[in-house]
Amino acid sequence: MNVEATPQIPNPSDWVYLRLYLGAAMDRMDWLLIEIQKLVNANPRIGRWFYIRYVDDGGIHIRLRAQALPEDAARLSIELNDGVAMILARISSQPPGNYAPMVAAPGYTEQIETLSIAHNDIRLKLTTYEPEYDKFGGPVGMPIAEELFHVSSEIACDLLQAEAVGQLSRKSVLPALMRACFDAFQPQTDPVVFWREYAYYWLGSKTPAAEDWRDRFRRKAEELDASGISTFDPDPRIRALTQPLIARWTEALGQAASAYAAAGTTTDADAEVLTFNIAHLMNNRLGIAVLEEAYIASLLEGAIAREALAA
Repeated sequence: MNVEATPQIPNPSDWVYLRLYLGAAMDRMDWLLIEIQKLVNANPRIGRWFYIRYVDDGGIHIRLRAQALPEDAARLSIELNDGVAMILARISSQPPGNYAPMVAAPGYTEQIETLSIAHNDIRLKLTTYEPEYDKFGGPVGMPIAEELFHVSSEIACDLLQAEAVGQLSRKSVLPALMRACFDAFQPQTDPVVFWREYAYYWLGSKTPAAEDWRDRFRRKAEELDASGISTFDPDPRIRALTQPLIARWTEALGQAASAYAAAGTTTDADAEVLTFNIAHLMNNRLGIAVLEEAYIASLLEGAIAREALAA
């Protein structure tokens, strides 16, 4: 396994940033994330942490950020690098994950296989964290968003772990997690319109192909509704597991929304942009493909419209 480093490490912001390229082991990503959660939570030098799943010219990988406690960044960069390298050394011996997308575009499996063949090396790269100020309210708003990133990463890994032992499916909580984002930040857009546009965004705008997918999604929603399956509570048997996680997410979102409101004009955070990006990042952490996001957004659109009619 190769380890690359840029000369900027440790980062002046006290955030340590690693990229974990999985190569042909990309189908073990969920296992890797569960192990990473154990690693970071056992390290007293880490204040907050978060991750996203990503693909670039180097292949599919995890982007892991961990915020060191004051003056611990140099030591943490070494410890985290060594700990992650040890986990990566075990990844090829793990069984592949068995997550199946709710919906998949033609050729999706072949595309993943092609990526795996093109980038079959497992490697670790240290680099520099550059906050996305434009999406999350500038330097004042970024720490608020980073707290949400931390909480959502913890919740996502808890869900992955519960799914790994057969307790639940991550799919069952997606609509509730997404809706909580809208309810917290309260964009001025009507929720039905918001989720419709969210779906169109991930479908590549309002094309004939997008409309075809939307028709499929509507038919599936009608089937679920006819079967008495709730969009927001599809499996009452697992409420004891899912409700505390949804409640934790709702609480964290509420605190973030209050913090942004208190920051006032010192941040240029936009409620609609925040809702979109925070919802998308939670889905990303759970390994939900963008076509699946469009599907869940369409389910939300229909469910909320039905609620409005019944009110």
